[in-house]
Amino acid sequence: MAATTKWSDDRFLDDLRAHSDARSDACVAQLGDASTYMALFRTMDANGGALPTDAPAPLADFFAASQGIPRAETDAQRFPDGVDHERMARGKEVFLTRATVACLVLLAKALPEGYAAPCLSQILSLSGDLKHHPFRRLLGVLEMVVTVMTPGAFAPDGQAVIIARQIRLMHSGIRRFASERWAGYATYTARYGLPVNLEDMLGTIMGFSYLVITGLQTLDASVTAAHAEDYYYVWRVYAQLMGIHPPDNRDSSEWVPASVAEAGEFYASYVRRHYTDAAHNPEGVQLARENLDMLEYLIPKDLRHLGLQEAPRYYMTELIGPEGCARVGLAPVRGYPITKWGLEFALHAWVAFWNLVDDVPLGRDVHDAISRAFLRHVIVKGDGGTITFLIPDDLKSIRELATKGG
Repeated sequence: MAATTKWSDDRFLDDLRAHSDARSDACVAQLGDASTYMALFRTMDANGGALPTDAPAPLADFFAASQGIPRAETDAQRFPDGVDHERMARGKEVFLTRATVACLVLLAKALPEGYAAPCLSQILSLSGDLKHHPFRRLLGVLEMVVTVMTPGAFAPDGQAVIIARQIRLMHSGIRRFASERWAGYATYTARYGLPVNLEDMLGTIMGFSYLVITGLQTLDASVTAAHAEDYYYVWRVYAQLMGIHPPDNRDSSEWVPASVAEAGEFYASYVRRHYTDAAHNPEGVQLARENLDMLEYLIPKDLRHLGLQEAPRYYMTELIGPEGCARVGLAPVRGYPITKWGLEFALHAWVAFWNLVDDVPLGRDVHDAISRAFLRHVIVKGDGGTITFLIPDDLKSIRELATKGG
């Protein structure tokens, strides 16, 4: 029997569940009345994430404390800023040289599979905006992933730093407003603990990292063990940047799984502890349905007319499995042997073609440029671009939540 670690220990995971983002929460708590809190929204709306000169002192203090990248490496001589940037570049390359398949895995596995946890789906459904702009919210997640994967994102003032800071503050805003205004807050916390706690945050990071890795491997996208570890490393650093660390010790990585194997152990524990069936998770069923509708919408009309309207459901069945589909109320595809063979052949041929391109001079540069163009096209087509992470769709939704009872 394989040895287990703290990532299978319910006591340790319960402790994670009892923590949120203390520094960000303290900032939001000190911002006072609604008029002062609106300064936070103005800051987060600003291009580039820079603080206005009239920003409240708590915001200025939080920005100062969250500047730069936390240390993920202890060897200060080899890694002066605490990050192995060469490894991070390799990890980003894993994503960008498999961008179309990785995008498919994110949308057909990572997101819908996570909806099986009511502790996540209820928070995601706090805002009625999901009913009106589901595609924008879903593809906003893809926008966040693409931004994290861009060169220079983990520089001291890079986009990963800016996004992480903004999202941390928005999470704290959700916790504050939910406690003050959400009618279901007491019921939720009695069952699930703090909204957007560190265990749930880590579970979501697994969607962008571990589930993408396993999905790429399921689709035979030429991901080696070394590739997997390098790609996971990007998200391991980002998890610390997002505040997943012991209180007041952002340079500690002890609350983030150190390897793909540990990530798999944690994810198995998270599934055991929090995933449930469709009957007890109506919010998750709704989210999964919206996710499938979006995938079907993204198929060009000409391909739909050729009978490929079932392709998204097929890939979800392959990636999540019949049991996983049932958890979120989706009927798996059965039969369709010719369609299945065609989809598998097309995907493998696509991967093989780009593997050849990557082996020629300048091939990877071309692949990188095409991948970024593809991902931006998908985001624009879906009316995406709003960066979200376990939160209602946008700032307007949070403002509305603050003015109504639930």
